[in-house]
Amino acid sequence: MAPIDPSEALLLAVNVPETLGALSIGALVSILFFGICTLQMYMYFLTFPADRLYYKTLVGFIWQVLLGELAHSICVCYFMYNWTIVQYGNPISLIGRPPAALTATILIGAFVGPPTQIFFAERVRLVSEGRLLVPLICWSASLTLFGMEIFLYVQGERSVSLADFQSKWRWIITAILALSTAVDVLEALSLCYYLERLRRLSMGRTAVNIHTIMRLTMGKKIGSVKFSMLLCFLFMPHNFVWLAIYICLTRFHSNSLLASLNSRAVLRQFNIKAAAQTSPPGSTEALTRFTDPVFSV
Repeated sequence: MAPIDPSEALLLAVNVPETLGALSIGALVSILFFGICTLQMYMYFLTFPADRLYYKTLVGFIWQVLLGELAHSICVCYFMYNWTIVQYGNPISLIGRPPAALTATILIGAFVGPPTQIFFAERVRLVSEGRLLVPLICWSASLTLFGMEIFLYVQGERSVSLADFQSKWRWIITAILALSTAVDVLEALSLCYYLERLRRLSMGRTAVNIHTIMRLTMGKKIGSVKFSMLLCFLFMPHNFVWLAIYICLTRFHSNSLLASLNSRAVLRQFNIKAAAQTSPPGSTEALTRFTDPVFSV
């Protein structure tokens, strides 16, 4: 019987559905959310062309998010093409040096995820009427995450293999996911807490507006996604399920930011309908309440 080539033996040992299969699904979901992000960007400029100067400063960051998302999508498509087409039949590539496009997603994510968390921490500060404890914790954690992700990117570029990268820097990947999850959960709970206090002190249409905002806040489930990725990374390190979730995380951050800005349109429409029924002719007060990004969480 002819001896089996080592690469053929490794190919038989590779679980394709749990490696390339999981990554393919993650890449498709990632590209889907990139399309949603692009649509939300279009809706933002179409719906809020006259945002105040203070909030127009966010536009530069939003453009950065969109360009970063585009670069991220290109990187995802490139390393998937490399692994599935260029390196077809070469399973050694899956455990070899990480593709530059894969490590580049870490760098791009560092310029989207932590800044988005800083944005939501500012929402907490404004909704809490200037209380700084929670925002300072979130700002400090977000800046720490930014530095850790840059460091992880550099180490990824220096790694000789993906397995070496996972084992050697397992602790920092775990720390990044755990800290980032904690920041997202803290921000969501803080926003809900302070909004509930505002709702109890409000009446009528204002209370309904705040209740709607709280529902939007609870829809920010990035923390649960990161926690799922953390579990996959810790308990299933030998497949790419955790990596498939990771390449979607940047999409969730950018979409949550744009959704928070675009959700003002929902409140604006609600106020217009309510004002037409209850406000005196010529009154505009009801049209402007709670259409500011401070309440769009």
